[in-house]
Amino acid sequence: MSQYNQIANIYDIGPLDEYLFYSTWLNQCGDVSGLKILDIGCGSGISSRYLAKRGAKVTGVDNSSEMLELAKTEEDKSPLGIRYALYDVANLPHLDDFDLVTPSFLLHYATTKEELNAFALGIATNLKPCGRIVCINNNPEIPIQRYIPGLDNSSEWVDKPFAEGSRVRVHIHGSNGEKLYSFMRRFWKKESYEKTLSMAGFSEIRWVKLKMSEEGKKLIPNWKKIELMSDIIIITARKA
Repeated sequence: MSQYNQIANIYDIGPLDEYLFYSTWLNQCGDVSGLKILDIGCGSGISSRYLAKRGAKVTGVDNSSEMLELAKTEEDKSPLGIRYALYDVANLPHLDDFDLVTPSFLLHYATTKEELNAFALGIATNLKPCGRIVCINNNPEIPIQRYIPGLDNSSEWVDKPFAEGSRVRVHIHGSNGEKLYSFMRRFWKKESYEKTLSMAGFSEIRWVKLKMSEEGKKLIPNWKKIELMSDIIIITARKA
């Protein structure tokens, strides 16, 4: 069962997600108007709606039935033409030949190298030749996030630090710094991600650091420190 089934009713995003994570991610996606996009790990549909509002034809998939119910409810209230479906990404079939695939907070949940490879193959199977991926992912160079005011998450090692496949417990904090809920992800080295993507047929692999949007800079006083210390990065690549 997906970890997110247990927290679907309290999961939400804050200003930092909008002005830092998703802002950088959308900039890397570029002009998506008219593109067919597969949004893997779409969760409650936040990322899918960002893309659809920019003119994309979006299919969102996730392995959490509860999160998808939230996404479908929002789609019913404010239709954007998004299709949602429940899939285990490790066994993702060919759904279509998409122009762009956007795995959001996905790859770092692979529990083994074999599962990481399966994730990448599932992505590649659904991407047309020369299509692109734009992923939101844990930064292997900053795998652990210490809590600072204004940052809504922190993390800690569960297993041996910097060992391949080690578990990392992530804590989500409220506005007063209290821990609201926690979940687990895995640590994989940068070389492992690159090797996995290369084996799946990807090239032009780039690691893009997060940049706070201009609006975020006005609203978040210590944005420079947050930008520098964030444990999230964007990965882009192109299918050969």
